[in-house]
Amino acid sequence: MNTIKIPGRHARHSRGGRLNREEGSASVVLTGVLAVIVILAAGFITVSNATVARHQAQGAADVAALAGARVVASQPDSVCDLASNLAAENAATLYECRSTDFEVIVRVSVEAKGAAALFGPAHAVARAGPTWVS
Repeated sequence: MNTIKIPGRHARHSRGGRLNREEGSASVVLTGVLAVIVILAAGFITVSNATVARHQAQGAADVAALAGARVVASQPDSVCDLASNLAAENAATLYECRSTDFEVIVRVSVEAKGAAALFGPAHAVARAGPTWVS
């Protein structure tokens, strides 16, 4: 049997004289590990963006409800306008506002950024009014 030798190509042998067929497997494993790290980092960033949007929505709802409660007794007709303006200043959209004699309840939403936007906006509810002590 004749063997053809290609110039510049040499079979690599392990110590026992056998061909080493696992050469280069470390780069395949490293590529897989790096892919897993990138996927985990992307997931972490997505969850972080969703969390930031949720906290931003809650902060905007709290501010809007408190501002509305401050004027609910003196200017009941302007409560929801004031709450809507303050929500907008905090990058939120007011989509529900209810006021009673001394209480204001608001619901707001904030659009998430990045891949978290695929899951929809973050929502928050806040209620503000006096605390009755008996």
